[in-house]
Amino acid sequence: DVIYKVRDQIVSYFDCQLLIPWKTEKYLREGRYRRNEIVELEQNKGKATYLTSNPVEIVDLKPGAQDILSCFYYYRTKDIELEKSQHMVVFSDRKNWNLELKAKRKSKINTYLGKIDSILVKPEAEFRGIFFRKAKIQLYFKDDGSKIPVVIAAKRPFFGSITATLIRVKSFSS
Repeated sequence: DVIYKVRDQIVSYFDCQLLIPWKTEKYLREGRYRRNEIVELEQNKGKATYLTSNPVEIVDLKPGAQDILSCFYYYRTKDIELEKSQHMVVFSDRKNWNLELKAKRKSKINTYLGKIDSILVKPEAEFRGIFFRKAKIQLYFKDDGSKIPVVIAAKRPFFGSITATLIRVKSFSS
């Protein structure tokens, strides 16, 4: 905050049965920069509609594409095995990008929730985004049935690092 205040909010609306996102909202607040973006993802039509563009903009969407947040949830539904990769398409910045997530090793990490057994996952992505612009990324997922992402750490040359850490978990009853 001292040098550059960032208060970005990203919301993903996800169909838990079909494992696909159907809407993404981004509210970017970076220093003086402000931008809101609402995108409807019409998976059955292969189209993404940018509702906040003037005029409304429609671009191609690959079948089953995830957004920048839903890719984490989607990954959690898969079997995570060390040194095995999961591949998916991520839709961001009006383009479809290939993403590979590879589980590297088991580790214990200190968090606000205490010491957590986790699996270190490293993404390989050709796309840009809030965490991915020329950064070295490390994702830590809980090493249990929940596979909750507990830490996302990014180091960028010349810009330092960003770390997002889970600070609480809410239980939802059905």
